[in-house]
Amino acid sequence: MRETVSNSEVNGILAQIQRESGGNQRIIQHAAVNDINMRNGNPARGLLQYIPQTFKAYKVKGFGNIYDGYHQLLAFFNNRTWRRDLPYGKRGWGPRGGRKFGTGGKIFKNGLYQLAEGGFPEWVIPTDPSRRTEAMKLLALAGKEISGNKRPHQLPNPGGSVGHHYDYDRSEEIALLKQQVQLLTELVLSSQNIEAKPILTEGDIKRSYDKRDSRESTKHGIFTGRPGGAY
Repeated sequence: MRETVSNSEVNGILAQIQRESGGNQRIIQHAAVNDINMRNGNPARGLLQYIPQTFKAYKVKGFGNIYDGYHQLLAFFNNRTWRRDLPYGKRGWGPRGGRKFGTGGKIFKNGLYQLAEGGFPEWVIPTDPSRRTEAMKLLALAGKEISGNKRPHQLPNPGGSVGHHYDYDRSEEIALLKQQVQLLTELVLSSQNIEAKPILTEGDIKRSYDKRDSRESTKHGIFTGRPGGAY
């Protein structure tokens, strides 16, 4: 999961496992624990006592067995705020952050990453200055694909229905999205214009300076032409 974990954090996770399941990866919440999960007939289970819905929200593709401790630990580290959510065994716990890989993000370290784990394609856009042109094109293509996922009339109203009418907040959101698409379009056009311009060589630059110097010399009555000319 591309995490560097300190000894104290390892001990904190072990303490939380001890509190939640005593290390039994197949345990199910006891009926004597009268909380909302048990009242809903949805007891927590496994090493870190996930309820099925929460585990499903954080599980890593290919590791979806709630009764496998390793799978639960992968889900644990797939939470962006796992450090903040870990109480070091002092109380019960619950993940509150977004999925680390499922919702995208900025990658800082070299490594292997699982992509498109939700069944949808994902874009990887470089920030290397030498790849600026490619990055802008990818950004525009990604923006076009994302905006094409939903038409305005397909977006849900705050009340939950789908239709052609929106309240003020929804209209404001759509207007912001349109501004972003327009900005991306302008950036791509700008990069295309730059690409269309000729590339100046060192010889081109030298000839340009020679012409400028010649004009300046003529203007001030100084001859810099062939030998033997008038001065």
